[in-house]
Amino acid sequence: MKNLKTIVGLLFTIMMGVSMLAQDAKKNEYGFSVGLLSGGDVYVAEFDQNFDLESGVSILAFYDFFITPGFAIGINGNFALPYLALFDENVTFYELALALKPRFSLSDKVSYKPGFNLGYRIIASDELSEDGGAIQGLGLNLTNELQFHISKGFTPFLDVGFITQAAGGNDEFNATFSPLIVIRVGLAFN
Repeated sequence: MKNLKTIVGLLFTIMMGVSMLAQDAKKNEYGFSVGLLSGGDVYVAEFDQNFDLESGVSILAFYDFFITPGFAIGINGNFALPYLALFDENVTFYELALALKPRFSLSDKVSYKPGFNLGYRIIASDELSEDGGAIQGLGLNLTNELQFHISKGFTPFLDVGFITQAAGGNDEFNATFSPLIVIRVGLAFN
């Protein structure tokens, strides 16, 4: 828990500094997207075994500070509800991440905004609380927003990307997973 407070404090400090730089930028965006996290495998080193992770709902909320019209630094929160066979129950993913997001204009009405995300993930469930505590991990994620500028008030977008956990675990075991595909639709606001 101490690590979480330190990371959240560090992220907050960085975001405050970035927000001061971004005050002169033309446009900042915030928004959300909802979709599906695909299934995959979670590798547990102590058992030398992969466990099935079945698909579930994924929700992402973000705020992007545009330092230039074509580049943003952002913060996002991710929430997902997949099923993990290791514990034979649904687990909850919570994540807070920093993102680097260039933006490319494909036409007057369409832009592409990839996001390279570095996050702190917590995987929690009832069984985990009795079995070493919540899994804490390093999230290395990618988002790919295809934005459609059809209104001045909001921008619908399609987001196709992935989440990974390069390192992580709890007091009992280490748990990692390779990329899991995420497909979401959302709205961005200026």
